[in-house]
Amino acid sequence: MSLRDIVPEEFYRGDDHPYAETVEELIYLLQKLPGDLPIKQGFNNGCTLIVFNVSEEDAHLEVMEVEEDDDDSWFNELLDDD
Repeated sequence: MSLRDIVPEEFYRGDDHPYAETVEELIYLLQKLPGDLPIKQGFNNGCTLIVFNVSEEDAHLEVMEVEEDDDDSWFNELLDDD
């Protein structure tokens, strides 16, 4: 079975792509994709998730490109704890 058999066509290149405004909507959309599908943004692998203004009324999540000096060792440590 190929990825074309698994990934819904709404995620293919084209004019209309899935759109989310909330984490709940994002989770719903991500659940349609294979869990082991790599994330790439710009020229780097992965992305950084940051909640800005966490104690304020305009708190929001930003999905950002990974900076060259970012280290994903915290995630690997989290996986090792399970």
